[in-house]
Amino acid sequence: MMFAVAAAFLCPLFHAVSNIVDAHLSNKVFRKLPTLIFYNCLTNFLAAPMVLIFGWPQWYGWEIMSVLAVVGIIDVLYQIPYYEALRRGDTSVIAAWFSLGYVLVPVLAYFMVDERLGVVQYVGFGIIIAASVVLNIENPRKIRINKAFYLMLLSSFLLSLQAVLYKYALERADWVSTVFYSALFSTLTVFGFLAPRIARLNIKANFPRYKAKFYVFGLNEVVNQIGSIAFVFAMSQLPVVVVESVNSTQPLFVLAVGAGLYALFGDKFKEDVSSFHLLRKSICFLFITVGVFMVLK
Repeated sequence: MMFAVAAAFLCPLFHAVSNIVDAHLSNKVFRKLPTLIFYNCLTNFLAAPMVLIFGWPQWYGWEIMSVLAVVGIIDVLYQIPYYEALRRGDTSVIAAWFSLGYVLVPVLAYFMVDERLGVVQYVGFGIIIAASVVLNIENPRKIRINKAFYLMLLSSFLLSLQAVLYKYALERADWVSTVFYSALFSTLTVFGFLAPRIARLNIKANFPRYKAKFYVFGLNEVVNQIGSIAFVFAMSQLPVVVVESVNSTQPLFVLAVGAGLYALFGDKFKEDVSSFHLLRKSICFLFITVGVFMVLK
């Protein structure tokens, strides 16, 4: 149990680092999202064999393969609104906005895998959501919802649906097969980006830039794969709502890593680390942490 909880916390830590690299790639390297997502998913598939260290994937029939195909498709589609949102706000706030879809997880988990939690756990879940929403308020006198909010609402909904489908698959298949086949299907999906001529030409034209930045993509995918493996393992051992609640601490890790990078390299990773914003974010993240421990209780 403790090992599963530790794995659940490794997920937001490594994905926080990945968020920061994603912001860099989206804002500094590629301007066209189909090109960025194509090379990101391609590198993802190249890193997928890491999971083979833990075993070989098995075939579980067309029903499970269909579920994993949807998981793989979602793994591509959620990136479109996500990367666009990273161009419109601080990385830690964008990461916090993933919690907008968390409210759907208990509903989806109840209907799809019949998971139920206690009252205290749901109260903790509500605290997590409330604190994350407060992060969206920049000016209390003039509350304005920008486009990034709606983009992340869509992205987080897709990931919440993916989480429940992961749980459904993990109840019927081993986690190594789940990770491998979902990565395979996401790679097959992203090759659809080559169909439009304009996107295909842009992907081809940016291949030299991808080669030059391959070490960045490679490092990002290794970090992301470690986080994803930890996530899937935790999902196989813990209730889906518990894992998603632990995952909501990701903005805390983003803020901590982002502040460290700001001290070393300056403002290159799109994160406001002024005193006021650090305090506001830290307070919200503290409440998120309290909510997480209530969910884990």
